[in-house]
Amino acid sequence: MKKKIRLAIVDDNSIYKSTLTAFFNGFKDFKISIKCSNGQELKENLMSQIVDVVLLDFKMPVMDGLKTTEFLSEYYPNIKIIILTAYDNTIDSLELIEKGAHGFLPKDNGLNQIVDAIYTVLKQQEYYVGKGLKKTISPKAGKNDFTNELKLTDREVQIIGLVCNGTTSKKIAEELCISKRTVDEHRRNVFQKTKTTSIAELTKFAVKHGLNG
Repeated sequence: MKKKIRLAIVDDNSIYKSTLTAFFNGFKDFKISIKCSNGQELKENLMSQIVDVVLLDFKMPVMDGLKTTEFLSEYYPNIKIIILTAYDNTIDSLELIEKGAHGFLPKDNGLNQIVDAIYTVLKQQEYYVGKGLKKTISPKAGKNDFTNELKLTDREVQIIGLVCNGTTSKKIAEELCISKRTVDEHRRNVFQKTKTTSIAELTKFAVKHGLNG
């Protein structure tokens, strides 16, 4: 028998929580193991039962999404965290990602996308959606002390911005008037120098070290 994916729904909005519950009860693959209204209640529930994925609201009383994300990342690193929020704010979303959130979704994106996000994060991948996240990193001229330390060239900093914005190698080549082969070489160098292996990791790195424009 296939093991069900155990979910925790953490949201102080009782109507939205009920909507999520009714929706996931219609799937055979999911089991709602915990329903609560804030991070403190989640902490207490996790003492007696474990889950695979936490669907976590951002704005909550007592213990909000950010503090809950920090707690889960430190004490339950195997649990996947997907933020569901009505506040599509770039600064908030980047801070949540930096603290360890595996997924970020505005609530108005629809319930089916949450299912997609769950399966994605369980495959050890990140799932970030939001108007601000599409423009998280922008090309930046010049270098700071940290980029000097890593020996990143101005061109590589520029490549980081374009890659993190989801621009393909072909498009980058056209925009910078260089060959695709040169772009691919720059990409390899960037991942090697920053010790990252995915665009999501590179995005986190760029935000943390001020490489966003």
